[in-house]
Amino acid sequence: METVAGKLLKKIETEKTGTIFLTRDFLDIASRTAVDQALSRLVKQGTLRRISAGMYTRPRFSERLGVEVWPSAEAIAQAAARKTARKLQYAGPHAANALGLSDHVPAQNIYLTDGKTRSIVAGGHRIELRHSRAHSLTEAGQTSSAVIEALRYLGRGNVDAITVRRLQERLTPKEKAMLSHDAASAPKWMRPWLHAVNQ
Repeated sequence: METVAGKLLKKIETEKTGTIFLTRDFLDIASRTAVDQALSRLVKQGTLRRISAGMYTRPRFSERLGVEVWPSAEAIAQAAARKTARKLQYAGPHAANALGLSDHVPAQNIYLTDGKTRSIVAGGHRIELRHSRAHSLTEAGQTSSAVIEALRYLGRGNVDAITVRRLQERLTPKEKAMLSHDAASAPKWMRPWLHAVNQ
């Protein structure tokens, strides 16, 4: 008879290396206790790496670097949000950089969440999840929310026609329309700029 660990391994091997798994991803296979025991066994065997409580990854080896590569800080943050069913959004500096509105590459991995403020240390990453008011995370994870956070970071005096043009070039028609729709959740000073992106 196939063991629980064997069944988990079959499911794990259907995903590419570097994928992050949560304990709950395997609860369709066996009970929580049995899954926990099987995951512990797979970690001891080196099949999985434990990122944090209830979060695991299948090791990925980089031949070019000659080392094992852990998932990115963003992937870990996204998995942490999925684990607690919370919203997640880039903090302002990350959002501005990701959207091409700033050349500054943030040294810290900071994300906003409607969950509790906490830190995760894994694979050389230190990830900070900072609590933010839920209404400021409307459509969290969507481009419109990232734009709002980016402009909030840049500040009223640093948003201009060039900012709008960069966003117009970067966003899809659908994202622009969503941005206008979500403008109501943004600070009042920001709304004209957000609507202008869709023009």
